[in-house]
Amino acid sequence: DQQILDDIEAYNRTDCESTALLHRWLEDRRAEAEAELGAPLPRQNPPHRRPQPDDGQDPDDADGAADEPSLAEVLDELADRLCDPIDPDHVTDDDRARWLLADLLEFHRREDKPAFWRMFDRITGYEPGTLDGDTECLSGLAYDGEVGEVKQSVLHRYRFDPEQEHRITASTNVHDPATKRVEHETGRSAPKVGEVWDLDPVEGTITLKRGKRSTAPHPRDLIPDEIVPSGKLKIAIQAVATWVADNGIDGDGPFRAVRDLLARRPPRIGGATPGDPLRRDGEPTRDAASRLVLGLDDSYLPIQGPPGTGKTFTAARVVLDLVAAGRTVGITANSHTVVTNLLEEITAAADEAGGDLRILQRCTDASRACAHPSVEVVGNAAIEAAVADGTVDVVAGTAWLFARDGLEGRIDHLIVDEAGQLSLANVVAAGRAARNLVLVGDPQQLAQPVTGSHPPGVGVSGLEHVLGEHATVPDGRGLFLDQTWRMHPAITRYISELAYDERLSSHPDCEHQRIAGKGPLAGSGLRWLPVAHEGNKLSSPEEATQVAALVDELVGRQWTDRAGKRRKLRLDDVLIVAPYNAQVHLLARHLPDGARVGTVDRFQGQQGAVVIVSMTASSVDRVPRGMEFLYDVHRLNVAVSRAKAMAVVVGSPALLTAPVRTVHQLRLVNGLCRYAE
Repeated sequence: DQQILDDIEAYNRTDCESTALLHRWLEDRRAEAEAELGAPLPRQNPPHRRPQPDDGQDPDDADGAADEPSLAEVLDELADRLCDPIDPDHVTDDDRARWLLADLLEFHRREDKPAFWRMFDRITGYEPGTLDGDTECLSGLAYDGEVGEVKQSVLHRYRFDPEQEHRITASTNVHDPATKRVEHETGRSAPKVGEVWDLDPVEGTITLKRGKRSTAPHPRDLIPDEIVPSGKLKIAIQAVATWVADNGIDGDGPFRAVRDLLARRPPRIGGATPGDPLRRDGEPTRDAASRLVLGLDDSYLPIQGPPGTGKTFTAARVVLDLVAAGRTVGITANSHTVVTNLLEEITAAADEAGGDLRILQRCTDASRACAHPSVEVVGNAAIEAAVADGTVDVVAGTAWLFARDGLEGRIDHLIVDEAGQLSLANVVAAGRAARNLVLVGDPQQLAQPVTGSHPPGVGVSGLEHVLGEHATVPDGRGLFLDQTWRMHPAITRYISELAYDERLSSHPDCEHQRIAGKGPLAGSGLRWLPVAHEGNKLSSPEEATQVAALVDELVGRQWTDRAGKRRKLRLDDVLIVAPYNAQVHLLARHLPDGARVGTVDRFQGQQGAVVIVSMTASSVDRVPRGMEFLYDVHRLNVAVSRAKAMAVVVGSPALLTAPVRTVHQLRLVNGLCRYAE
C-alpha cells in the first residue's frame, strides 16, 4: 500500500530532521560553554570514566581535603592504568579482563545511585497517601498491637491490604518515611521504625521488632532501604585492580583465581588438560565435584545445578572432603539465609558421617544463623584470628566478611553458593580472600536484580559472566549437574528444552511419580488449562475459581512417589504459584486453610507433588511490570520445576497469541507457547 509506505517515509524524515536540529542546538550550547570556559571541551570520555562536576570534585567526596585527590580521581587513574595498554585494533582476552576490572571499580557507586534517589524522592516528597500505588513500598498500615517480646525488644504487628504490590520481604531493611522526612528537614536523628521480624503476604500482616524504650511512632507507610554500605567491597576490588595494574592479569601471584575468572580462562586443575571435558565418562557428578575442587590450582570451578539436581547436597559433601584434606573453607552467598541453608546441610552431613567440624559464622542477626552446636556466631576479628591460627575448618558470611584486609589470601577454597544471584563485582571482592573459588548455582533460575546502569558485561552475576552466551556451562569450563532427582521425565524434557540445552534428564526412579484417578489430572507431566477472561490485571477471579476446583479434585487422590510408595495426596503436597500479590491473596481466599500459595520467589528451593501456576493477566496489554516479568523464562522455569509429578498452568488463551515487537519478546512468549504445545 503506497499510502503506508509514504507514511513510513514521512515518519522517518521527521526523526532524521529532529535529530539534526537537536545536534545543531547542542553544538550551539557547546560553543557557548567553551567561550565561557576559554578552553575546548572534550568530545568523549573513555567508557570507564564519568563526567566530573566543574570543580573536579566527586560529589561522594565533598568533604575531602582540597590538596588530596578525590576517590573519583584515584579510581580514574587506576582505570587508566588498567586500560591504557590496550590496543583497540588488537584486543585480547587479557585486555577484555582488564577493561572489565576497570569498569567494576565503580559498580557499587552506579548501583547505589538509583537507590539513593528513590529514597530521597520518597522521603522529601512524603505526605500520607503519596506512596499509595508505589509497587516497592507498603502503604496504609494499621497498628494491630503487641504480639510478643524477644529479649529486650517488643514485637509490633501491623495490617495492610494484601492485594497491593510491594517488594518488602522478611529480610528487607525498612524506614518510616514520615520520621525520615523530619530527620532530613531538621538534621536531627529520628527514632528507628524497627526491623522486619515477620511478614505474611497472604494475611496482610507485618511484624516489626523494636526496643522496649523506642519512641518511634507507629508507621502508616514503610519504604525499603536499598542502600547497603559497600565500602569494604570497593576497597577489595580496588586492591585486586591495583595489583593487576602493576603486574598484569596473567601469571603467578595473589588473586589468581579471580583473575582467571575475569578472563574466563578454563579452570586450572591438576592432571587435567585445559579445555578438555572435566568430567570423566560414567563418573557420578558427586565424585567429579570433589575430585575437581580438590584439584584446583589457584583457579576457579563453576558448578551449575538445575532444579532438583542436588546442588546443595553436592556442595556440602565437597566441603567435608576439603576439610578432611586439611583445607580451610569459606562459605559465602548473597544473604545470611542462603549461607545458613548450606551450613545446615554441611552440619547434617557431618553428623551423618560422624565428623567433628569447627565452624565460625559471621551473621549480624543471630536469629538467622545456623543453630547447630558446631557453629559459633562471632565477629570479624575473631574469624580473622582463627583463620590466622588455623583453629577453624569453615568460616561463613556474606561478601563483606571475605572482602576484609585481614582475610586476604587466607582461605584455601571459597564456596560461593547461589552464584547466579551474586554480582560479579561482589564475587571479585570476596574472591580477594581465596586461593580457589567454587561458584555453585544456576543463572537460569531467579537472579538478583540489578538497578544501576552499567557497561556491558558488568551488571551480571558471577555465573552469568562464566557462561556468557551459553545456557549451560560447557564441559571444559565447569561441571553441569545433569540429573534431577525431583521431576518426572515428562516435566524434565520441557524444562531441559526451555533452559538447559536439552542436557538435563531425570533419575530413572522419577518415572514412578504419578497421580492416580481418571481425567486430565491423572498421570504425570504438563497440563495447560485455558480459562477465558477479559480485563484482569493483578488478579483473576475466574482463575482463582478454577484453581480451587483443581485443588479440590486433586486432594485425596492416590499419589506415587519416587520410591514407588503410595499414599493420599494432601493439601500441602500442592504448590499454587501466582505472579502478583493480589492474585496470591485472592487464591488464598478461595482455598482451604493451610494451602501453600505464594509468588515464585517464595517457593524457590521448595517442591511439591503437583504445582499449579495461575498466570492471572487477561492479555499482554494488561500485564503489570511488562511482558518481561510475566513471561520471564527464569520465573517459568522455577515455577514449573517445583513439581515432582505434574505441573498445571492456568491462563488466558490470549497470552499464547500476544503480539511481539522484538526477537527477545518472541522468545519470551515462545516459552509459554511451547509449554502449551
